[in-house]
Amino acid sequence: MKTFLTAGLLACALATNASAEQVTGTYPIDKDFAQHELNWQPRGKTVIRWTVINDNGYIAVCGGYSTTGGGMAFKASGDMLAAAGVKMNDESILKNLRYFAQLKSNQQSIGHVGEQANCVRTTAPAPKSQVSFELYSTKSDFRY
Repeated sequence: MKTFLTAGLLACALATNASAEQVTGTYPIDKDFAQHELNWQPRGKTVIRWTVINDNGYIAVCGGYSTTGGGMAFKASGDMLAAAGVKMNDESILKNLRYFAQLKSNQQSIGHVGEQANCVRTTAPAPKSQVSFELYSTKSDFRY
């Protein structure tokens, strides 16, 4: 139990809680960025593009999003990003993706390729071996 608690506290300490003020740079979106789509009922869609890069020996998470469907869908998108994070090998390395760049909704059909994503450098060192990254959310329901 003590080992589990220590590991849990260490994982929480390593996860950076990002905000717009912490944006460390931008990176152009290309075809290799992961893409997620959220469909809001009764109308609206959010497209999220993100990737992980090596930023001077540390992991940086870069991303952007666009929303169609009006103000309520836009608010729900922001709420979802605030509850989202990125895991590396099942450990959270970044929480709160609200800093992702707001992209042009009329560019959704081409996947926002060429637009600039905002990046935040984490405190996690860049891995020297193969790892997996995952976008996750602490909430599953977003109402508007």
